[in-house]
Amino acid sequence: MLSTLPSVEDVEKYTTDEVINLLRKDNKNFNDDDFNIIRREKITGSVLLRMTANVLMNSPYNFLAGPAEDIADIVERLTGLGKPYNWFKRYFSRYFRSIYCGRLK
Repeated sequence: MLSTLPSVEDVEKYTTDEVINLLRKDNKNFNDDDFNIIRREKITGSVLLRMTANVLMNSPYNFLAGPAEDIADIVERLTGLGKPYNWFKRYFSRYFRSIYCGRLK
């Protein structure tokens, strides 16, 4: 398990290979089949941050339950979505920033 997690802003910019490296560093239980799915589906950092176990276990990913839950756990730790305040802060700050910058009408 990673002792220090990268920031969400950094992970959003990750390439597919950087996502694989992040998962390798965090959990040694992933295998080549898991990494092949990530490569095949071109999962980048911004895509990874939106993943849930349910999404990962269904088409087109079709991960087994164990790796899907492990990836979802990593995403929750990265985003802090397991904590209600962090979820609110992350999503609503983007919403209000969009309004302020005039992107949302």
